[in-house]
Amino acid sequence: MLGDDGVGHVVLERLRIQAQWSRRVAFHRIEGDLFELDDWVGRIGHLIVLDALVGQPIGQIDLITGGCRLHAPSFHHTDVATLLAHLEAIHGPDSFPRWEVWGVRIAMPTEFTERLSEPVARAAGHLQGVVTARIRGFERGDAPDGGHREPTNRRQG
Repeated sequence: MLGDDGVGHVVLERLRIQAQWSRRVAFHRIEGDLFELDDWVGRIGHLIVLDALVGQPIGQIDLITGGCRLHAPSFHHTDVATLLAHLEAIHGPDSFPRWEVWGVRIAMPTEFTERLSEPVARAAGHLQGVVTARIRGFERGDAPDGGHREPTNRRQG
């Protein structure tokens, strides 16, 4: 893990072990090749991605349901929301799953660490609760449609 850049992986692991999930819920960790998401297109109805985004204020949580305007602090120099928007254009909106990216804003990493900073750790805890509620809503069938057709960057906490 690369400090705050690993916040998505931290939240994913917490979600995976926190509770019993229905068999309809799958968790998958992407180690580097974002195009791996294309393998999931025909197998899922809704995709929730957890990621780190470079921006201020540190620890702010953003919900992105369209092309991203925040830089992803990664070696592949792309952000997952832009990739998903392009994959959706290739596959067509009727055959592409609904998707949303939940990002925690971090500072651009400058050193290797194994811990999350305080504001990012607090945001990770909050994001875990938000995404748990979102998934539970999908399981019950009463979650509002997250949509992916209208780009937004909304502060969520």
